[in-house]
Amino acid sequence: WINVGPIQWHPCALLRPTVDEFRDILTASGFELLKWEVSTEAVGYRHPDDAGTMDPSSPPRKTRCESYRPLRFVAVKKCDGYEDEPLPLHMAIDYCEYLGRLAWGK
Repeated sequence: WINVGPIQWHPCALLRPTVDEFRDILTASGFELLKWEVSTEAVGYRHPDDAGTMDPSSPPRKTRCESYRPLRFVAVKKCDGYEDEPLPLHMAIDYCEYLGRLAWGK
């Protein structure tokens, strides 16, 4: 899994983990993180000018700032003994439900 941009959760998403929580979820789900970096510089979400500028001679296009700090990571799923065949579907569903209960503190 390679990610080089924003992680934007759907408005109806039940979980909206922070970057640190998302990293913990990935590692708990069996991913090995080969690279993990959050950019310090904001990038415009829809247009380069959306991130705003500190230059007073270049006024912002609008009052709302729509920018993000890119999350760049490379993750590889560990096999955990299932090298020849994928995890059975019922076990994968049980594990996802377990992670959901864990995230909600139940």
